[in-house]
Amino acid sequence: MRKEVVISLVIVMSLMLMQITHAQDIVRYSTTVRAPLPSPSGDFIVVVADEYGFVRGEAYLGDYLYVVFDLTQFTGRVRVKVYFDYRLVAEGTVDGGYWYAYGFRTVEPIFEGKVYTVRVEVYSLGGVLLGSGTYSYVEKYCPDADIVDVKWSPFIHKQTSSVTVRVRNRGERGEAYRVVVYSQSGALRETSGSVSVGSGSTGEVTLAVPVDKYVSNDVMYVKVLCAGGRKEAAVRTFPISVVPQRPGPFTASISTVELRLGVEGVFSITVTNKGYAADIVDFSLSEGRYTVDKPSQVGEGGSATFTIRLTPERAGVYEIKAVLRYKSPATGEVYEDVFTIPVKVYARLAVELRDHTGQLLDAVPVIDGVAARERWLLPGTYTVEVPQVVNVAPDVRAVFERWEGAAGGTRATVSLEKNTVVKALYSRQYRVVAYLAPAGNNLEAWVREGDVYTLPVDKYVSVERGVRWALRDVRVNGVSQGVNTQFRVVQPTEVRTVWAREYLLVVDCGDVKCVGGESRVERWVEEGGSLSVSLEQYVPAGGRERWRLDGDAKMSIKADGPREIKPRYVRQYLLKLGYVVRDASGEVERRVVKEEWVDAGVQYSVDANSLRPVGGEGVSYRQSAVLLDGKPSSASFTVAAPHDVYVVWDKYYLVEVYTPIGTASGAGWYLAGSYATVSIDQPVRGFLVLDKFEGWRDQSGNMYRNATVTLRVDQPIRLTAVWSKDYTQVAAVAAVGGAVGFFGWIKRDALESMWYRLESTVTRTRSSDRKRKRKNIDIEKVE
Repeated sequence: MRKEVVISLVIVMSLMLMQITHAQDIVRYSTTVRAPLPSPSGDFIVVVADEYGFVRGEAYLGDYLYVVFDLTQFTGRVRVKVYFDYRLVAEGTVDGGYWYAYGFRTVEPIFEGKVYTVRVEVYSLGGVLLGSGTYSYVEKYCPDADIVDVKWSPFIHKQTSSVTVRVRNRGERGEAYRVVVYSQSGALRETSGSVSVGSGSTGEVTLAVPVDKYVSNDVMYVKVLCAGGRKEAAVRTFPISVVPQRPGPFTASISTVELRLGVEGVFSITVTNKGYAADIVDFSLSEGRYTVDKPSQVGEGGSATFTIRLTPERAGVYEIKAVLRYKSPATGEVYEDVFTIPVKVYARLAVELRDHTGQLLDAVPVIDGVAARERWLLPGTYTVEVPQVVNVAPDVRAVFERWEGAAGGTRATVSLEKNTVVKALYSRQYRVVAYLAPAGNNLEAWVREGDVYTLPVDKYVSVERGVRWALRDVRVNGVSQGVNTQFRVVQPTEVRTVWAREYLLVVDCGDVKCVGGESRVERWVEEGGSLSVSLEQYVPAGGRERWRLDGDAKMSIKADGPREIKPRYVRQYLLKLGYVVRDASGEVERRVVKEEWVDAGVQYSVDANSLRPVGGEGVSYRQSAVLLDGKPSSASFTVAAPHDVYVVWDKYYLVEVYTPIGTASGAGWYLAGSYATVSIDQPVRGFLVLDKFEGWRDQSGNMYRNATVTLRVDQPIRLTAVWSKDYTQVAAVAAVGGAVGFFGWIKRDALESMWYRLESTVTRTRSSDRKRKRKNIDIEKVE
């Protein structure tokens, strides 16, 4: 078991001595931990040790050390003197037989590397020298060090590199070193950090070193400092290369681009350079016919716009790959970024109506629910519909037969993948007018040329309650053919019939179950008799319909002849009233505003203003139609069924065009979703000092460079023409003005008044008495 070390201080005059009662423990500790005690350099052992008992061969700034000497061989009282380089620093009288220590501190000034010798002399009290011992040590600011290893990540311009330095402490105590890294040419910003390393051990510190300057070849200095920078404990240099920051990558936010198949479209893409300056090499697309207006260089952190003129070669919703190739101005290394451009490419779907001669018919088909001769649509399956009948002349019309290359009705389904034209084929028909009075209503029918037509009449026809007619003769275009109701149609035809009347007494409520749940009561009643009937006041008709009796519920019919009595019931219908808003693409809003019950047969007038949507600044609604059950109608109509009535309003936006110079066209109200074409009459104006049209700027600051631009009107638009001054011709005229003079414009109507001033250059006089001849010179304006 280790013995406890007891230290006591004895002071004799100016001598401070430390008595160590168990010297063998110190020796054992020093031998184990640091080093064995040296052999005596003299008559007894003298060493310099630290407070932990380690023998020291070096003394550093701030150390508190002890001169330890062995007096165990002496007995009794002895006189001790301590010398540093022969300079007496302490003396005193002590008891022999013990170890003693004299403490001292290393302070400035420090003489780096200087060797100091400590000498201890022992005298008897009578002044006789009994023995002496010496010990030498070296004075330093701090422990010496080695830079064992240095590792670093690549040095990239304007980035931060990691430099890791491993330091070995070659001294006899631990030390907190400051590690400094910089470069000879200033590529690396000077950076420092601290690392504490024990005696004989290694320590490591990692520094984040900014690379401030691009230098292709430089020298990196790594220094280890101590004692507050007073001493350079170690230094190493390393050749380094700085890599320039790579250009890019480029980023872009690309919205969906809408294009038409086979039609050139123009759009722009703005990219942002996230890295160093880049020289643009090229910009390519994966498909389509295109040209690209591109910049030559994009600066560090800058943005650039690429204007693309693309003619797509396939329709659909897909992505086009765009490849941007660029290179570093410093190294020439080429980089490549890939973007995806989402596109919607519409194909043209057109419908043509042609008769049997191949001539186009003047009618508008319906394509996917919109009346139009053509539409641009995405690939897919669409329904096209043509009118069954197209009027050619008052008594001649064309009737749909089939679709070219396919059968089917007026509605067809088209699979659209590319630009497509669909043809509807029609045949000729003639009008047949039949006069069936008094047995029936006159009728009209259209019959295909050459077909046999049968009149839709019976031999006996009921006209009203208690009345019927019997057919007697049929006359076709004035020619009688008896009671034969069939004939061949080869031209517009008129048919007249001859009838005889018969009577029957009938009470008929039509579709109204007015009597005991029945709608009709038939009685043959002799003349002079009567028929009493109790009618229902109101009869439900279900849904949005009902019947209302217009008259007394009880009635008595006298039979004074064959008669048909028809109580008057008025049908009532529920009308739903609202509005429809349309733009260029068709219907965008439908809303029911109110409901009304109205008697059938009433001539109802739609109050359009009460069904108008609310507008705003730059927004206008114009009534374009009234839809009655989905079909165009006038604002006044006869109520004959439950109706859905909508006032159709076309939504318009205001396009305002302003120019301080010249005349601009294209301003006005435009249907929402349509396209407005705005143009300037003359993009270059003036003489010598020219006003040049630079483009249009909209209310959002967007610029359109063409003198004529077509914009989709999906909001109110305000366009202002931007002009600039061009002094090129003034400079040209000034350059040649000294040699040839200056020519201005001369108007034709001013030539006569200026004749005598120009006469010398435009006439020749043969003699003084000869009449002067003159010639006008027309000076043409150069555009």
